[in-house]
Amino acid sequence: MSSPNHNTYGGWLPQNPDIIWAFFVERVKEAKKTIELSGGDVVHHPAVEAFKKAIEADQHMNTLFGQIFEQAKAWGEYHQVKSFEMLLGILDIILKSGPPFQFTLNGTVGEPVGVPIYVTLDVLSNTAAAYDLFRLPDFNEAMKDLLNTWGNYLSTDPTSSLVLHRNDEGWFGGAGTTQLEMNLRGRTFDQTYISPDETKPDRGYPTWDAFFVREFKEGVRPIESRGQDTQDRLIHSACESTMFHKAEEVGAHNLFWLKSRNYSMHEILNRDAEMVPKFVGGTIYQAFLSPLDYHRWHAPINCTVERIVTVKGGLAPGGTVDTVGGGTYYAAIPDTGVAENPGDHGNPHGALIRSQSFLSIVATRVLIYIRSRNEDIGLICFVGVGMVEVSTCEVKVGVGQEVKIGQELGLFHFGGSTHILIFGPDCDVHFEPEVGKHIWVNEVIGVVPESKK
Repeated sequence: MSSPNHNTYGGWLPQNPDIIWAFFVERVKEAKKTIELSGGDVVHHPAVEAFKKAIEADQHMNTLFGQIFEQAKAWGEYHQVKSFEMLLGILDIILKSGPPFQFTLNGTVGEPVGVPIYVTLDVLSNTAAAYDLFRLPDFNEAMKDLLNTWGNYLSTDPTSSLVLHRNDEGWFGGAGTTQLEMNLRGRTFDQTYISPDETKPDRGYPTWDAFFVREFKEGVRPIESRGQDTQDRLIHSACESTMFHKAEEVGAHNLFWLKSRNYSMHEILNRDAEMVPKFVGGTIYQAFLSPLDYHRWHAPINCTVERIVTVKGGLAPGGTVDTVGGGTYYAAIPDTGVAENPGDHGNPHGALIRSQSFLSIVATRVLIYIRSRNEDIGLICFVGVGMVEVSTCEVKVGVGQEVKIGQELGLFHFGGSTHILIFGPDCDVHFEPEVGKHIWVNEVIGVVPESKK
């Protein structure tokens, strides 16, 4: 498949590049002013100061950061964060509010910036030095502490919801509402989602995260059916998401060569010697969630939960849960960018989004193993991948629990994310959505024909 271009990143990046330009112009200006007024002795947000100290105390990480800013110069005007000092200044700004709704500098066009830390690191991540740095355990530990601090603010501090209002620069303003209703197929936000108080400017959401994990109203996402006799052969969408890729006959140790869509079952399943053999040679379906999407996961089949594993950074309350190390937040495979037109210089934005197959083996994630009562389907692994700011995966089911199609499995907190369904080699699943199609949760995405055995 071809890589998505700058305008098809589904809310991860603003569609209008002038929005990104304005985001940086305003924050660089504010950060520079703070630096100048402080005489170079900036008092950072405590979480940013802790991140700064962790990086500066490690010679290797400090050196790699210097190389990142040097290498990013090759991206020309796309390179806006030009020093570690400037990066810290922008992080200070981000951590004191909820994700902003951003207008162009002339004020004519506005779009949400749902993952502002990712947008800040986006071009920097598309360098060889960032590929090395952003995979280091010590870097990710420092980043985890920073993200947890911001996540706690977004989920507990009422000021995090101040960006939720109905003025032009708010998420519920005219432009913001248009974005939020983009994939609702004619329904309004209020017809679709539960709000604590629809009459209030912020619709009554007490915090940013309360808005982010909002629930659907009863009946707006019915379970698609094609007759009682076929119901146990249907695979339903586990998330409100955009189809990214599918792969068949996936090997245990497929390698990631540049932007190939090969997957390593061994790595996705965190090198689990018991579970990997059950899926080698099987099929993978991957779709990503926009920061604007509904962020809860639902069971794609009638099933029994057999095992739950979180890979560093996830939270899985309830049930029997194994927690293992190994997650990253902003690691991407660097590339030459995407040219908007033939002959154009490549646009570096979106390398991490183009790396979603790679992220399935390095990012923080939760693995939920579910077994169908239909032997032709058998065991499936749902993988919730917490990309970038999404550092928390919350599981709502427990091991041994019987779960019905459409029942909630869990949810993502903050930002954007991707998810994967993995089928064993004996499951002859036929997927229906085309790459790039936005799919509602509970819609049919695949059919498993009756076995000829």
